Amino acid sequence: MGLYALNSRLATARLNEVNPPFRYVKPRPVAPRPFSTLLSIFLLFGGLAAPAVQAATDTRSAGEVYERTVPIIGSAEDEMTIFVKLPPGVKRGADVTGVFAFCTWASNPETIRSVLNEKDADKDGYSIGKRIMAYAAKNNLAVVSWTTFSSKKVFDKSRSFDELSRREVAQFDTAFTRVARTWRRGIDELIKDYQLPKEKWLLYGMSRGGQWAHRIALREPDLFAAVHVHINSSYDQPTPEGAKTQWLVTTGELEAGYPGAKRFYAASRELKYEIILHAQPKLGHENHPDIDRLSTVFFDHVIARLRATAAGKEPPIEDRFVGNYFTHEYVPWVKGAQVSEKFRVILPSRPIAEAWGVAAEE
Repeated sequence: MGLYALNSRLATARLNEVNPPFRYVKPRPVAPRPFSTLLSIFLLFGGLAAPAVQAATDTRSAGEVYERTVPIIGSAEDEMTIFVKLPPGVKRGADVTGVFAFCTWASNPETIRSVLNEKDADKDGYSIGKRIMAYAAKNNLAVVSWTTFSSKKVFDKSRSFDELSRREVAQFDTAFTRVARTWRRGIDELIKDYQLPKEKWLLYGMSRGGQWAHRIALREPDLFAAVHVHINSSYDQPTPEGAKTQWLVTTGELEAGYPGAKRFYAASRELKYEIILHAQPKLGHENHPDIDRLSTVFFDHVIARLRATAAGKEPPIEDRFVGNYFTHEYVPWVKGAQVSEKFRVILPSRPIAEAWGVAAEE
C-alpha cells in the first residue's frame, strides 16, 4: 500500500470517529401534543390576530400603531421616529386607497402615539387625532406621522425666506435638505415594507408641523398630491417644483406669521401654484373649527379628482369662484375681474368657497 493511500484511510477513519457516515434511522412514533401545547405555540407566533403588515424591525404599540427610528446624520438631533397606522380592519398597506401624512409639532413619540390613538383631547374635549383618524377611516387612508424638532440650524421659526440674507438662505436650505433626505429615505423604506402607495399623499401640518410640512413638500413634491399648512410662523422660498402640488395655506389675522403667509402666497402665485390662502379673523396661533372645515373640503376635492383620474374618468366639473382674502368675500368665476389682483384667491369648488368665506352681496 502506498503512503498516500495509507494516509487517506487513516484520515477517513479519524473523520468517521467525529462525524459518523450518514445512515437512515427510522423515526420513532411521536405522541400527539396536548392541546395546551399547540395553543401555546399558536399564541407564541401571534395567533390569527398577528398582522401580516408589521415589518420585522418595527415595534407595535397600543392601537395597532407601528413605529421605527431613523438616524439623522449630520444633525444635532440623533434620530426621528416614523409611525404608520392602517384603517380599521385593514391588514395590508396594499389595500389602502392612499396616505394621509400628519406632520406634528411633537418631538416626543408618546405625544404622537396619543394622537394616533385619539387620546389627545384638550380641556374643551377637542381631539385633532379623532378628526384625522375619522377622516382617514372614511377614505380608507393609512396615516403616517413622525417626530419633528425645532433647531436654529435648519430654519428660522420667526423669519421667512425674504427676511434672511442670501447666506442664511443657503445655510438653512442645505441644512433642511439634509434632514428632508433622511426623512425621505425613511419614508421610502416604510413604503416598501408596508406596501403603501408611492405617490399622491395628502399632507397636513400645524404650527411647527406646518413649518416642517411645507419645507418637505417643497423638496419632495413628487410624493404629495396636496398639502395644507396652518399657522406657520415662517415660510421657506417657493420652488418651481412645488407647483406640482395643490396648496392650502391657512393662518390667523392675529398670527405673527400672517405677513409671511401673504408673501409666500404671492411668490407661489408667480410660479403658477394652485394655492388657496385664508386668514381666519380674530385668530392667533391656534386652531379653529372653520379651519378644520376648510381643510376637510379641500382634501375632499383633491380625493374626488384623484379617484376620477384613477378610474380613467374626467375629473368632475365644478363651479369655480374668486375670493378676496382681505374681505373674505367671494364672487362667481365670471365676475372674478372685480376682485383686486393683489388679494385674489381662486376657489375651485362651491364647498371650498362656502367654507373659505361668504358670498359677496350683489
